[in-house]
Amino acid sequence: MLAKKGFHAEIGILTRACLETLFLLKIAVEDEEFIPIFVQSDDRKRLTLMHVAHKYKEKPFLMTKECATPEIMKELKEKIETVNIQLLKVEQIAAKAGMSQYYDSVYRLFSDFVHTMPKSLEKFIEVDDAGDVIRIIHAPSDEDNRFYLLTLSDILLRTLDLVFSLFSIDKKEKMKKLA
Repeated sequence: MLAKKGFHAEIGILTRACLETLFLLKIAVEDEEFIPIFVQSDDRKRLTLMHVAHKYKEKPFLMTKECATPEIMKELKEKIETVNIQLLKVEQIAAKAGMSQYYDSVYRLFSDFVHTMPKSLEKFIEVDDAGDVIRIIHAPSDEDNRFYLLTLSDILLRTLDLVFSLFSIDKKEKMKKLA
């Protein structure tokens, strides 16, 4: 529906977010030991943000700077080193979930929408023969949206299967009730 209304970037971003969640859910169902590793990985990001906050004297970093005292930063750094907390990348998470193929296709394709790359702007601009932008387009589209629909449906069905597994739900019985 979003793509049909002209929200191609938004549906791409939504699809990518759902896929990223699927990677994590799949690992959580298959390997409970990964959950604390994933949660702890945020400590590296927190420390990076604290360092960034100390580079600036303006908002929005003032509150972070107040909380990011040298003592807290030192403790966090020591914890990261002692526990050997790693920064996790989505590509690593997808590989651990056994979904590298999905990462290398769908995730990469929809990343252009998140990062506003030239490819993601194709549907929104019209260019002349010289490559100059002559018109900006943001309107409903009659373009074939099957790719979006099928990709999201696949992600949602895989997610539903994992949720059934996680909560020990008899999916055959539930699906009969839906039919």
